Amino acid sequence: MLLLVTFNLIAAAWLPQLPLDGGKSPGAGKRSKRGGNSGSGSAAACGSSAPLLAPYERLYLWGMVAVELATSWVLPLLLGERLPFLPLMAVSLYCSLGMLHAWRRLAQLTW
Repeated sequence: MLLLVTFNLIAAAWLPQLPLDGGKSPGAGKRSKRGGNSGSGSAAACGSSAPLLAPYERLYLWGMVAVELATSWVLPLLLGERLPFLPLMAVSLYCSLGMLHAWRRLAQLTW
């Protein structure tokens, strides 16, 4: 339960602020004639930067909320005392898919 509350607080504060344009905004990456950034403040530089997460990666993070709800509330109600390992297995499987994607993306960016 504490994990769910913590994740919701972080997700509510952090995820909506992530840019979703994929760095495809018209002024992204352009420099002024003097060689500096086209904006003078940090807000302009931050607005033209590439997003930290792709839309499907944000969806994956929000999916963790569904997995947490399912493993904390739904599965215990449905299963009772049977299959006590199933909630942990579901979380482990979901996180392993995220880790595989993270390693694939790291390899793609570095090679």
